[in-house]
Amino acid sequence: MTFAYLIIARRELDEPGFALAIGDWVAELASVGWRRTWSGPSAVVMVRGGRDLPFRTITEHCGLVLGELTARAPGSEPIRMGFDEAAFERQCRRLSNDYWGRYVALRWPTDRLPAAVFRDPSGALDCITWRAAGVTVFSSGEYADLPSDLRPRLTLDWSRIAGFLADPTTVADALAFDGVRAIWPGELWYDDEPERAVQVWAPGQFASPLNRSDEALRLELVGRVDRCVAASLALGDRALVEVSGGLDSAIVATSAARVEGRDVGAWLNYRASNTRSDERAFARTVAAEAGFPLTEAIRPVAPMSVEAWKPLLGGLRPPLNGFETRRDGDLARRCADLGCDLVLTGQGGDVVFFQEPTALVVADLIRSGARPAAVLAASLDVARWTRTSVWSVLRRGVGDPRGGRSASSHARWSPITRECLDAAGQDPHPWLKGLDAIAPAKRLQIEALKACQSFHGDSLTARSARVDHPLLAQPVVELCLQLPVHVLTRCRRDRAFAREAFSGRLPAAVLNRQAKGELASHYGQVMGASLAALRPLLLEGELVRHGLLDRARLEAVLTPQDLILQGNAFGLASAALIETWASGWVARGKL
Repeated sequence: MTFAYLIIARRELDEPGFALAIGDWVAELASVGWRRTWSGPSAVVMVRGGRDLPFRTITEHCGLVLGELTARAPGSEPIRMGFDEAAFERQCRRLSNDYWGRYVALRWPTDRLPAAVFRDPSGALDCITWRAAGVTVFSSGEYADLPSDLRPRLTLDWSRIAGFLADPTTVADALAFDGVRAIWPGELWYDDEPERAVQVWAPGQFASPLNRSDEALRLELVGRVDRCVAASLALGDRALVEVSGGLDSAIVATSAARVEGRDVGAWLNYRASNTRSDERAFARTVAAEAGFPLTEAIRPVAPMSVEAWKPLLGGLRPPLNGFETRRDGDLARRCADLGCDLVLTGQGGDVVFFQEPTALVVADLIRSGARPAAVLAASLDVARWTRTSVWSVLRRGVGDPRGGRSASSHARWSPITRECLDAAGQDPHPWLKGLDAIAPAKRLQIEALKACQSFHGDSLTARSARVDHPLLAQPVVELCLQLPVHVLTRCRRDRAFAREAFSGRLPAAVLNRQAKGELASHYGQVMGASLAALRPLLLEGELVRHGLLDRARLEAVLTPQDLILQGNAFGLASAALIETWASGWVARGKL
């Protein structure tokens, strides 16, 4: 389940009454389920959850790593770090080089140095900071039951909420509040005046191709996926593994099936009621090939429930992973009934293995120094793949490759006002800075990888079990970033290199399938069944009141016919949840 942590670090070491205040805070937090796991002269660590979040003390009076660490190589040296700035930054770089997992590393403040925190590159464990009552707080996102004088003073930033509407994946980026700051994945942040930050890890650092044979790289990819899946299984007592029938979940499931001593409570396939989203035949072939029993469940067409969202609405981020309330609640109940404390998915595989058909692959190939004959042959293949003319492919490859569809543009839908579209992309994610020298298709991959951060968000399932995406683990991501897109796709089809690498363990039906399950019509049906409740919610809500949604255009698209014809269901569902989340903050008077 979701692990929560709270770190209270002293800012002014000679402040009178600090020890008394800490004692009062710890007692109040203990009364609502928090447990103190470590304390020192300048900081205290509290955790809450079904089991303690693992942590490692670096030195007794220096700092700690809070979370889950897996060593890349057996027998890695113990973690040591010093107080000075250079030593701590070196240690954070070593953490990102030698380990992976979900963690934060903290250096305690001293009389001459501020507190400093490093958030792991995966972004799977949130890290939010603010200042209050003479201390700096680092949190996984908890807010509601904190002592009143320890809470941040919050003001909603409606321009950030506009960005959420334009691109829902940005809910995992900067927060929509003044008064708190989210530490970026891979960032080392210093509690200085003014603040300082160093981006220790970013995807662009791994965009240089590896000089190794295809065979060696295929073996390396399989090995890294297997190690990451095994490491995920080792962190839970019992797992539930999703088997959608697609390539990515099949890779994770067959890898999990090979782990000795595993305890899997269910291998689960969800399907919707329409035939285009029914992938049971593929999931069954995966189960038969790997030798595990498949549990099949249906995603019902049922109204979205605002009541079911309520447990998730008090957090500092909109819980978009929980928008499909029936499926989310069903999966959470299955975990509870089966005693599963871990859910494994194949999410992120379409990005790291590269799924999107794009002519930018040819631009990357040209950048690599390929001969003209090879570029022409690749252009013919890409034209067939993208269903465009070879001339348009070549024009895109040798001309200006900019202006390609960004990873977020699919989320832009008609009722959003110009203000929302202008807000998209403000506060640029540090992963997207300094990418001008990187090939266009690889930049597209990095943009999409940034969007995958949203998979780590809150949901009923995440509160019942640890939800893990092994294909987004650092070792897998870094290797796939080092593989050029023309290698990942062979300029012929999506995820071609991954298909080759895992061909020995996946059934031909999955390896060779040309399409994937389509849930757009399912979401359209769900939204159609929800219109009676969602029309007044959206038309009379805060998003319209603040000019982020155009009421007239919104009223026009909130019809069953438009949902079928225009396919705005996901945008509308996201808007409904963001509206419920934002209006809840306004109604509670916490702003």
